[in-house]
Amino acid sequence: MRALLDLVFPATCAGCGRAGRLVCVACHDLLAGAAEARWPTPCPPGLPAPYAVATYDGAVRAIVLAYKDRDGVGLTTALAAALRRSLNAAAAGLTVAAPLLVTVPSTRAASRHRGYDPVLRLALAAGTRPVRGALAHARDVRDSAALSASDRAANIAGALAVPRVMRARLRGRTVLLLDDVVTTGATLAESARALRAAGAIVASAAVIAATPRRSGPVACRLRE
Repeated sequence: MRALLDLVFPATCAGCGRAGRLVCVACHDLLAGAAEARWPTPCPPGLPAPYAVATYDGAVRAIVLAYKDRDGVGLTTALAAALRRSLNAAAAGLTVAAPLLVTVPSTRAASRHRGYDPVLRLALAAGTRPVRGALAHARDVRDSAALSASDRAANIAGALAVPRVMRARLRGRTVLLLDDVVTTGATLAESARALRAAGAIVASAAVIAATPRRSGPVACRLRE
């Protein structure tokens, strides 16, 4: 229904509000940058190198939130293309030809509310075939939007696990994580912890955008 409404009524840019297109040229350019490793500050232990094409603020943040929170299905193509570029950068230099792709799952409450998994939908639109059900929530977590970096880490710690039926498939395999954004890095670090506990080798992560606060990669890697 939302996609049909986007076609019938004049669109405004989800990023800046300019009339004419769901993503105007200027905002589209913000999503078309070169992917690079963008580390959060502070950097949580065990965080795999997170590759992103954009900074998670302003128009980019508005586009991502419109996609996730207002079912902006018409934004899928632009965001999926950005995720694909980040994935290509995250996979560059790997010695394995076909790493497994694993999406970070939505919380149970978010999945019930939306009726779909937004990151999985982006991954599929990007032309990838992620491993379904590789990660699952082992317990409920709070909405992290208003939490500090330390509170987010405490909130997500131990919350994810690899289901028993998936462990044999992941053991010894190189994995790339996929998510929409990285803010504090707590969720990606917890995802990596759960996968490593199941015997997987987590190489890096691909996201669309990362928060502006950044540190050098050496400081992060020393904490892994």
